[in-house]
Amino acid sequence: MSEEEISDTVHTEGWPLKLLDYHERKNLALKMLDKMKVVDEATAPRLEIYTFPETCMLRVMLHMGPRDRDFELGNVEINYHSTLSDVRVLIKHELDYEDVPKQFRFLYKGTTFCPFFLLFFSTNCAF
Repeated sequence: MSEEEISDTVHTEGWPLKLLDYHERKNLALKMLDKMKVVDEATAPRLEIYTFPETCMLRVMLHMGPRDRDFELGNVEINYHSTLSDVRVLIKHELDYEDVPKQFRFLYKGTTFCPFFLLFFSTNCAF
């Protein structure tokens, strides 16, 4: 983490500013450790501040029927806090308008959520 990120965390958390002094670095490190999480990416796991948004790409596919081949519409970036409403907005704004049906339902991990055309997703997200 940069000095600026550390300073921002101290201010945001309301910790005493003396933690930024050189001789208080050990105490600062102990407090910061509680605010860190491991982010596991394809390259290597690393520590990030707990507010770091983990994202991954969600592949959106269109399934018209049992005899038709699935058609890939594209990818949208999601995070742990994305809701179905958020994903609907992302699909509407980030994918080709002509390819996305006006009404559709979601299928994720074998569970459907809404009626009409079927969009299904595949991802390698850990969440």
